Amino acid sequence: MKATLANGATLTFPVASRCLDQFVAVFRARRSHVRRLLPPDLVPSDDGYGLTRANLYWLDAGDSDFGPYREMALTFPVREPYFGREALYYYANPITTDAACRVATEVWGHPCVLADIEVEHHDGERHVSLTLDGEVVLTLDCAPSPGAMGCEHGLVSTGGQFARTGRSEVYRFAQWARACSREDRPRDVRLSIGPHALGDTLRDVLLDTQPVRSMFYAGSTIWSGPRYSDLFNVQH
Repeated sequence: MKATLANGATLTFPVASRCLDQFVAVFRARRSHVRRLLPPDLVPSDDGYGLTRANLYWLDAGDSDFGPYREMALTFPVREPYFGREALYYYANPITTDAACRVATEVWGHPCVLADIEVEHHDGERHVSLTLDGEVVLTLDCAPSPGAMGCEHGLVSTGGQFARTGRSEVYRFAQWARACSREDRPRDVRLSIGPHALGDTLRDVLLDTQPVRSMFYAGSTIWSGPRYSDLFNVQH
């Protein structure tokens, strides 16, 4: 199965991003505040006590089917509208290259914007900064530890909607990593939020800036499939 972009380029599924490092920080979030950010057909996961989760991640892809790029995203766990399983909803998705942004938007409906994302290495630590519209939105410092080989499968829901049904777009991904690690209540993760509008959203939804969990994937590949609306040609 292939996807054709507006510029005539084609991609063959599964679309791959390779040789990348990815870091995910999971924060406690106010469920009622997150609910206001979601499309009507998506429901945020319920962690009890009026809370859900917010995931902030960065990745540095040295190669992909559409060239090297860097990416950050703010996602929320939700119940997807097709089979009621948990998926990740992409609320914001800054990306560094026009090619990667075009693919993510046209193929999957991600809410992409072009951004400057810097990843600096210092004595085993990563310092990541996101700049939009000339303003520093956030910085994230972390000290990822090496781990064992691992893989992950999941579903993603995006800012796009299938015009025929009005349902949010959903697609499947699979990830294999040369090394991955997970840490509960990580002490070496520091988030600083700037004055940008996306920063205001983070301040509104996050209960605090200390993550409850972090994951690091080193030397991994992510394969992404087509949207459910294309795969199943949904009619209802």
